[in-house]
Amino acid sequence: MTVLGGLAATAALAVAVEVPVMALAGYRRAVFLAVCALVNLGSNLALNLTLTLAPGTWRTVLLPMLEAAVVVVEWAVLRLVVDGPRPPLAIYRPSARLAVVVLVANLTSLAVGFVLL
Repeated sequence: MTVLGGLAATAALAVAVEVPVMALAGYRRAVFLAVCALVNLGSNLALNLTLTLAPGTWRTVLLPMLEAAVVVVEWAVLRLVVDGPRPPLAIYRPSARLAVVVLVANLTSLAVGFVLL
């Protein structure tokens, strides 16, 4: 598989796993799921392109840091869709629940990716 084919496959897998996880968690609005798919495509492509360009020994170090950054970025964008603009550090129950769901969705797609790809 070419590099571009691998990037496309991982991005498609991330969307195929994470969007249904969000829907199962109760986030079913069409706008939310569309934004979720777009954010997942962008964050997954950025993460995997960075890992592809990184030297082999750095990939093990970079993966957890990049995954953490992806979770934070996805949560921040999806939080805007769910709640509208709020102060950046305002953590409250619905926002914390969304953060947990984003984390679970990302861990699920990471695990499926390790198994399938």
